[in-house]
Amino acid sequence: MPPSFSKRFFLSIAATTLAVAGCQTKLADPSLALSAKHFHGPVKNLLEHRCIHCHHDNQPNAGLNFQDRRTVFDKAGNGPFVVPGDPEASKVWKAVSLPKHHARFMPGDGWDLSQRHLQGVREWIEKGAYWPEGRQGKLRVKNYEVELDDYL
Repeated sequence: MPPSFSKRFFLSIAATTLAVAGCQTKLADPSLALSAKHFHGPVKNLLEHRCIHCHHDNQPNAGLNFQDRRTVFDKAGNGPFVVPGDPEASKVWKAVSLPKHHARFMPGDGWDLSQRHLQGVREWIEKGAYWPEGRQGKLRVKNYEVELDDYL
């Protein structure tokens, strides 16, 4: 016999409360919350406007595909490209922080990244490299954009 309306209602409220509490607990960690702020701010913007043009589903240069977050963190192939909590072990950090004229400097367009972008990427990795799964974490190829204000 199915549970009565009051039991179903109570179970629904209890499940919702647990789900909300779980989400709050995950981002209640100040480091993770800061990492989420960096991902949804300068990091995602940078990846979509500067990096994904050469590192996407159809053209994963060096095996790095920013449209598949697993390739960023997995140890398979050439990864991991990002080691949460450790910028110095992260290939992405190493590539963007090299001297501009180094052969492996990224992005490979010759425009170095602004200090704001570099700081955002480093702090994002240091604080846990938050990258949500699903729609929120999906990166899209956007118009290539260099913020000239960062260089003037």
